[in-house]
Amino acid sequence: MVVGISAVSVYAGGKNLANLDIANTNKKIAIAKYEKAIESAFHDVADALAGRSTYQAQMSAETDLFGADQHYYDLAAMRFKAGVDSYLNVLVARNSLFSAQLTLVSLQLSLLQNEVALYKALGGGWEKNSQEN
Repeated sequence: MVVGISAVSVYAGGKNLANLDIANTNKKIAIAKYEKAIESAFHDVADALAGRSTYQAQMSAETDLFGADQHYYDLAAMRFKAGVDSYLNVLVARNSLFSAQLTLVSLQLSLLQNEVALYKALGGGWEKNSQEN
């Protein structure tokens, strides 16, 4: 008795088709994950670049404010030394100057953190022992 297709080959064929379906599904999942990673990377870069331009504009404005506060403090100190004004105005000017300086330093920190985030989003990396030879 000759049979063209044995029972074993029918079951094996079904198993192979199921494995092919699984492989195709896994491929689609991998492609979707890859596309999501690319989309996320573009989003991270766009956010970091937008933050960078915002921080740079803020740095420019805050630097100008710091310069104005420095000038205000210098004038208040000169007016006090000349006997025209009270020491309270010098203290107020100094407080304003310190506040502007603190804001400027905080903004510089934010700008540097943003640059690190941009570097990371662009795929930059460094190795822990890269400076050791």
